[in-house]
Amino acid sequence: MRVFAAGLMCCVLMLSCARSGGKNTGKDAPLPVDGSSELFSGARPALQTALQPAAVLKAGEYPLWFQLGAQGPALLNSIDEARYSRALIPWPLAPHVRFILARDDDVFMAINTDGFLALSPWNESAGEGTALYRFSGGALWQPYTVGAFVFYGDTPAALLYRDDRFLDSGAPLPSPRAWAFSMEAAAPFARDIPTLDFFPAHEGWDIDALRLSADGFWYYRAVKKDRPENAIRFLRSRSLDAEGESIGLGTFHNSALPESPAAAPLALQALLAAMKTPETVMAVSPDFRAQRYFAASTGGAVSAVAYCRASPPAALAVDIRGKGLRRPAAGVAAVAAAPDAAGEEFLPFELPPLPENFVYTGIALSGQTIVAVWEEQEEYYTGAAGFMVLRIPAN
Repeated sequence: MRVFAAGLMCCVLMLSCARSGGKNTGKDAPLPVDGSSELFSGARPALQTALQPAAVLKAGEYPLWFQLGAQGPALLNSIDEARYSRALIPWPLAPHVRFILARDDDVFMAINTDGFLALSPWNESAGEGTALYRFSGGALWQPYTVGAFVFYGDTPAALLYRDDRFLDSGAPLPSPRAWAFSMEAAAPFARDIPTLDFFPAHEGWDIDALRLSADGFWYYRAVKKDRPENAIRFLRSRSLDAEGESIGLGTFHNSALPESPAAAPLALQALLAAMKTPETVMAVSPDFRAQRYFAASTGGAVSAVAYCRASPPAALAVDIRGKGLRRPAAGVAAVAAAPDAAGEEFLPFELPPLPENFVYTGIALSGQTIVAVWEEQEEYYTGAAGFMVLRIPAN
């Protein structure tokens, strides 16, 4: 349900990305992690932000595997090292990549119980790699579950809530409940979302769901906890800056149904049809304000993940075991002009295989670097989790 042998890798990381047993160099500049057969070389560019990357990853033909831990991503020699490395615990309590967003060539990830990760091209024209940034929420994030990750304006913002289904932690309700990050600061910061502020935590309200539906409304659920009445409100709003209107339970549930594949960007439509995926596809794109889900019927469990972007053009999709299709850059333009004639543009595409009970849960591109999210799953439980980077194959 739910191994690729790594070749020569010059793998040195600083700060939170240090591999267990490794040494911190103490230098200010990020050190390279190399997944190709060539060593990292060349002068590094001047920083374009105030924040220094934790590491610069040089993705190549061999995958670089990272597992999430208390100190951030740790580099593995291979995905096999993740086997039995972490106990299976209920997913709301487990560190894993909860959601993915994309903007231009940047990839943003909300990490459950931890904070944010961002990957961005690092002078890619000179072949220097992908910068990895970590924004740790520290002890403030640890008791809570990430309930949403969306663009509020131009800012990626995560919603935290207290999940009581598996464990009554006794933690207070999260306040602030919404958090964001920027390339000018090393840690996440609170971000007010006015729509949610009508249900303040000091009155016992927790917001445990927030999503943008295909009808253009934001849907959310407010639950009054730590109070005898234990009220639940279902709401929607056209804007995250306006007060929401009350809706019924059925309307709220319907807002979570996946969209028809016909609603996907043209570059992705034919690709999904060719995969003949029977259930639900989770897709990420710089053109989306949140993750989107597509299914030919009413949907079911996510059985494939996809990514598409208009510029520079790209589209790829894989099932949760890593097998799928991609479209060459020229093919994306062909689909936009004549989508019915683009079937021959598909190329077989396969990510490195995963151990038993491991699955891919997301995929995106940072420039020409594939970022694939993985985790160990067993029903409602999650064990080891992390991400992998790999250079996208040449056409």
